[in-house]
Amino acid sequence: MPSRSGSRGRRPRPAPEVAAPTAVQVSSSGSSEEGSDEEEEGSEGSGDGARSPGGSASKYKAAESEAEAEDPCLPSCPICMVVWTADGAHRVSCIPCGHVYGRHCLEMWLLQYGKKKAPCPQCGKRYTQNNIINLYVPEIVVPNNDLENQVLSLRERNEYLEKQQAKLLEEIKEHKRQIMLQQNVIYESNKKRQRVAEQSSDGILGAELIASHTKDIDHSNLSSFALQNEFLVDGARVMGIDASSQIIFTSGRAHGVSAEHILTKVSMFHGHGMEKIHLPPGTKAIRDICVLPGGHVVFASLGRKLSIFSVATNNVVLQYDLPAPGWSCSGDYTTSSHIYAGLQVTACY
Repeated sequence: MPSRSGSRGRRPRPAPEVAAPTAVQVSSSGSSEEGSDEEEEGSEGSGDGARSPGGSASKYKAAESEAEAEDPCLPSCPICMVVWTADGAHRVSCIPCGHVYGRHCLEMWLLQYGKKKAPCPQCGKRYTQNNIINLYVPEIVVPNNDLENQVLSLRERNEYLEKQQAKLLEEIKEHKRQIMLQQNVIYESNKKRQRVAEQSSDGILGAELIASHTKDIDHSNLSSFALQNEFLVDGARVMGIDASSQIIFTSGRAHGVSAEHILTKVSMFHGHGMEKIHLPPGTKAIRDICVLPGGHVVFASLGRKLSIFSVATNNVVLQYDLPAPGWSCSGDYTTSSHIYAGLQVTACY
């Protein structure tokens, strides 16, 4: 009888020895800190039992604060919802079922079951102290496809905006170049006009001055001209250009039943657009337009009128009656007090 009772006391020991190789095999591969057999499991259990709960809690809180300070976006332990750490009491660990927890939480979970086998909090598969495997990882992140897609989308948008910016910068550079060319043309035109006024003494220009002026015009940068805008003008027949003010004057007709004849003023500066100017009654169709110095425009019309138009006020300031319908007109560049009109009856007025 005593031998039987003694054997009964020793029977529970062979069962852990059978399960020991599996636990030892997994534990040794995960950490060198665990024991290699069930006896070490028992010694570890007794060591854990002697460990002070207060010291463990303080170390755990310190590890928790350090982990939160390092990166609040790391994945957290499913038991305590506190971020894992790479070392310390709450280091990231797993059990044979594959679920990952903080080591401190797994040990506390075992304490609730009296240092025996405890069930996994998620799947219920049992584990022991020796089954806890430390995971040695520099950083733990959870893949997020949404963030990856968002990064790719932002990268594509950034590339698109960079291309748009480069395109706009090229357009700005081209516009600046066009403005500089126009300013140079205006400056040269005003300079030539001043030279003409200074060097013409009796109203007859020298042949050398005319040839020089024509040569400068022919050798201007014609390759820089490009179509920038188009305006639809009803009944347009003649046109005059004020280079100093960058304004184009054309004849035209207004919409409506009466379809009266009008003068159309087009600004070559971007955004100013087109103005339609109504003429005095009886003016009729404009046959010729001539731009005069000082901001005035003269035009001859079939209504037997020679009219002087002010660019500043957009009004006809003077109007002369002609003996016949006007056919052409011109100004005298030697003096601003003379203008000429060609009549339909082949006469000059």
